[in-house]
Amino acid sequence: MTNKRVQKFRSIEEMNNSPIRREDFESSSGAGSACNPHGPAMKETCLHCGRPLDEHDRHIRFKLPEPVLDIPKEERQPRTWGNDVLMQVKDLGSFVRILIPVKLTGGYTVTFSGWLSVQSDDLRRAWEVWTDEELYPQLRLKGVLANMLPSWESETYIKPLETAVLNPEHTPYAVDSSDDFMRRVLQDEWPHQFVLSAIAPYE
Repeated sequence: MTNKRVQKFRSIEEMNNSPIRREDFESSSGAGSACNPHGPAMKETCLHCGRPLDEHDRHIRFKLPEPVLDIPKEERQPRTWGNDVLMQVKDLGSFVRILIPVKLTGGYTVTFSGWLSVQSDDLRRAWEVWTDEELYPQLRLKGVLANMLPSWESETYIKPLETAVLNPEHTPYAVDSSDDFMRRVLQDEWPHQFVLSAIAPYE
């Protein structure tokens, strides 16, 4: 199985082949699709919101930290070191990609793949253990969320997060926060119609 957290280091220019918008992120459902020789299959729908069930387990990936989007595109490459999981931008800061799972009613989950703003020493520490099978699972980081989660933009942006490695094949997961509302985002179960509706305009 391919290790999703290990990627070749490259310039930010290679990560920005398409136009970047502030709301630009990628979305996919948790369920895979398969060819049906008999034509398209009837999708099961949710009794509560009417959406297809395979839209309830979602993976939303922010391409860049929010502060990086404020830099003119032509200035990003010379100021940036890193790849799509570890990044440092001159005169701006250091960032590590993390996963932020949000539990939905009905046993579903939306997982945001965003960026944690960290101290430069923590970025170096993460870089040193990132491909070490023994040390990476012990990595814990603290920082602030560098993206705005749909539904809670102002309540989640630049809010403190603590992360831990829950799966050695994945980037670290947000597991706690000293901010009361951010802790609720991580720990509470949210109405799935509320969260999915907030994501829908960007898809």
